[in-house]
Amino acid sequence: MKTKTITSEEFKQGVKKSLDRRMSNKDTMFQIFSYEGKIINVPYPFTQCDFGNNPLEEIEVANRFNGESVKLPAFAVAIYDVIMGSEALQDDKTMRKGLDFFIKYFPKQYMVLLD
Repeated sequence: MKTKTITSEEFKQGVKKSLDRRMSNKDTMFQIFSYEGKIINVPYPFTQCDFGNNPLEEIEVANRFNGESVKLPAFAVAIYDVIMGSEALQDDKTMRKGLDFFIKYFPKQYMVLLD
């Protein structure tokens, strides 16, 4: 089998095309964002959320008990809302998945809002 050497730019373009194809599929199992220098993999079922026109727009969210607030990108606010709804509906599986997402990608915000 013959291999072809590609430049890093060609590699990046190939990855971007692949991600664009996946992102155009509404039923995708994951969605990827680049936020503050981190690559964030949003898993299903949160890919079904409406992240708005600007998913990277920062929104201030306050702790419902003590009022302390933090800033989150809109896509993370949507996931936070799902966590709150899952808690109200006693959907422990979805709530746990959301909490794990916050622990992994937004640990400081998790400590303020969800701990």
